[in-house]
Amino acid sequence: MNGEQLQDFLTELSRTTIRLGGRDDVEVAKKFLAKWANNTMLLANYITVNYRDVDLVQPLVAQILALYYKGGILRQYALQFIPSFIGTYLYALSKKQQKSIAVFEIFFLAVYNEEILEGGPQSDVLTKKVEEIRIPSIRYPSIYHDPSKINALPEVTIMKPGNAPSTTVRVGPYPTIEEFTSESKFLILTRLMKSVNGSLVYLSSDVVSRHVCLATLSICESGFTFPETNFASKVMEAEHMCEVLEDHSKKPRQHVNSALLLELLTGVYMALFNGAPDLALRAIDSMHQRAQYEILAEVILVEIF
Repeated sequence: MNGEQLQDFLTELSRTTIRLGGRDDVEVAKKFLAKWANNTMLLANYITVNYRDVDLVQPLVAQILALYYKGGILRQYALQFIPSFIGTYLYALSKKQQKSIAVFEIFFLAVYNEEILEGGPQSDVLTKKVEEIRIPSIRYPSIYHDPSKINALPEVTIMKPGNAPSTTVRVGPYPTIEEFTSESKFLILTRLMKSVNGSLVYLSSDVVSRHVCLATLSICESGFTFPETNFASKVMEAEHMCEVLEDHSKKPRQHVNSALLLELLTGVYMALFNGAPDLALRAIDSMHQRAQYEILAEVILVEIF
């Protein structure tokens, strides 16, 4: 498909009348996005290959953003492009290709400033989203640790002052950001990947699995020649297909951030169990080696090594 055909495809997609809001939302969304998975991958690949030609890419990115603003199932469709866009953006940034950089930064800023709102895209409610996460203490038995010992300790120990069995952590609200800076760059990209990970249940696993792994490989391997390991063969315990991928060693090195890598790792783990095990294992291996090089303790701790 050429650029004109892809624009026609996005125009046709924008006319969808499917709305989310029922008990079958997940099934409906996955069926719809899976139907167009092949075209979506062609579109993402087209933008990646032609990102330097702003006249070709900018109209397509603008149409994807317009789909995002429509909300519902089209928001989910647009989120599928974020891993691929992040990989392409960081590569363009490392080569200082300002026109291409601007195209992706406009897209990222627009989506970020909608995602931090409680009501989502085009919401009249401007309250910012705050998430609360309960982290159980390892001092007490729980279903997260050892269910067999759940009643091993007397209840009185839980009642002691300062001995709360769990801690609640608040995530957010995130600040409104008007422009990309060296300080805000990774905050924006990390928050966008967090939105993708929060919507994985709706998205086409074929699309997201492949592109989150390819983006991770590009980000972690660019400018490096890491030694090959037998990690993939040890995990899969059988002969597996090894797709020939692009050599990133001669590309400029890309800056990384622990928070962004951890969000990418979440997507890679999803890919590991949803149709792209070979790519996922190679992405985990490359991230591990990059994390060791950068001494990123948080990333190394979460990996499965």
